Parts: sequence; C-alpha cells; structure tokens
Amino acid sequence: MPRLAWPRRLLCLLLLVGALPACAILAPTGGLPREPFDDIPVPATFIPYSNDWSLMRSGRVTAARLVYQTELSVEAAATALERSLRDKGWQLTGREPLTRNGFTGQALVFLKATDTCRAELVPSPTTTRLDLIVARLGDAR
Repeated sequence: MPRLAWPRRLLCLLLLVGALPACAILAPTGGLPREPFDDIPVPATFIPYSNDWSLMRSGRVTAARLVYQTELSVEAAATALERSLRDKGWQLTGREPLTRNGFTGQALVFLKATDTCRAELVPSPTTTRLDLIVARLGDAR
C-alpha cells in the first residue's frame, strides 16, 4: 500500500480536525426551556437530560416527559422536588416504590386541579434520574 505524501497527510489531518467537532455529542435542549411550565419549578441541582424530552400539545391537552439528572440521592431529590412543587400549589397524592433496570427508586404523584405530574426517581451508579410526566387538561400553560 503506497504512503500518502505529506501534503495529502496534512490535508487529511485538517479535514479530520474540522470534522470531529461536528460529530461531538452534545445534549441539545430540543427547543424546550429548562422549565417549560411556570408552575413546575425544578431545583437547581437537577440538570436537564433533554435527549429524552418530549412535549405534545393538542387543543385541550398538553403532555410532556421531562428528564433530569442529579447527584442527590433518591430521597433527597424527592424531598427537594416535593418542596418546590408544594410551593406552587401541587399536592402530593401518592408515593410508591419503583424498580427500573435493577435499581429501586420511587414514584411520586402530584395533583393540581385537573393537572397531574408524576415524578419517577431512579438511582444509577453515578446519578439519580428524574422523569417528570406531566398531563394537563384545558389551558395549555
């Protein structure tokens, strides 16, 4: 196999260096703000993991799945989330154990009028993952 001359090697290197940043894996927000709902505040220690976010709106219904990660334990994250939602008028109506991929966490259910917010907190070896599943009827806030 013939060797490339140094000008061609330099050109290949420049192309490679120019192409690598385009391949970088970034966590885009997908157009969603960190807190898409004014009355669902998220503690500052929760980092958006927006690769898994989704938001759907129709005439009367808004549904969202918002995903965050935190270094807090499941219990500490649940307490912080409960406090921030309670301050905005949400009521905790249920709590249950949740197992996902061999890790045991907990699910919290909050209600506010006709709106529902389910928080699923599951630990991993390095972080706690929080999935907020929101369902709203009527006014799409």
